Amino acid sequence: MPDIILASRSPVSCNRWKGEEFVIIRIFIILNIFIITGCAGIQTVHTTSNIQVDKSKKYLVFPFRDPSFEGKEFSGVGSRLTNKLVASCAEYGLNMTPIFNEKFQASKDINTLDALAYAKENEANFIITGQVTKWIDRATEWSMKRDFLGLSIFVREVSSGNIVFTLEMQEHSNIFWSGTPDDFVDSLSKAMALKLLSAEK
Repeated sequence: MPDIILASRSPVSCNRWKGEEFVIIRIFIILNIFIITGCAGIQTVHTTSNIQVDKSKKYLVFPFRDPSFEGKEFSGVGSRLTNKLVASCAEYGLNMTPIFNEKFQASKDINTLDALAYAKENEANFIITGQVTKWIDRATEWSMKRDFLGLSIFVREVSSGNIVFTLEMQEHSNIFWSGTPDDFVDSLSKAMALKLLSAEK
């Protein structure tokens, strides 16, 4: 009868196997951290607040200025974000009205004095103006470059003309997926509405 040899690991081979397992786990953790840091995200660039938002007050929202990038202007973007922010704030009970006419358009800078005068005539308490600060569309996937959408808003008290609230936020894609800034319009508007509501009275 042939001898039966029982295979067994020596202490050295076991220790080496444990070491290899530890290396694999470390690599897995590092890869996950890399993927997470490359994910899409929303950041607050800056915010200031001197008042508490009051749902009983009337807000007029003037068209946010269209963005431009490398000499190209993206028409219609400011109007879309204006309407979307108004809709998002309305979901939380804020009395906001977007103002669009020949004098107030997203394709040109809003004259603050004209906007305040218009608001007084219409018995509003606050005006909101703003501009699209980033609109970057990276054309290809896996380019290791991100798509960006950024928006900055200013809330002014009509009676004094003073700025009482400012907020700038931006959203970007991850480095492995290329969409367009259009994909961020809804989510960024909702995030900014919540930030504005965080100052609620």
